Amino acid sequence: MDFAFRRRFAFADLEPTFGDAWRKWVVEERGVDRALASEIEHRLKALNQDIEREPRLGADFRIGHSFVTPVRRVETGGTRGWFEKVVRNEIGPQLKEYWFDSPKAAEDAIGRLLEKL
Repeated sequence: MDFAFRRRFAFADLEPTFGDAWRKWVVEERGVDRALASEIEHRLKALNQDIEREPRLGADFRIGHSFVTPVRRVETGGTRGWFEKVVRNEIGPQLKEYWFDSPKAAEDAIGRLLEKL
């Protein structure tokens, strides 16, 4: 970040926010299957722990909850398909950029997100 910006603006750290409020909102307001919402949360938290432990990445590179908070209501029975699209089209490309020099690490992380969902 350019130092001119740092001198002129305040910065606030925003953490990926999962938990009861997130689960309740995606289930009740966006139609995400309750059991799958919990599983998605679990998988994203595990991925974020891996990212945080990665020496070249760290906490600033964690995947936020906005990736898995649908903009529109998910059709009944459509949670798996919606999540797979999010992983393939949004989270996956991000992970491939993170591990550009280790494609297998990115593919393994993507596989863990999608495994037997």
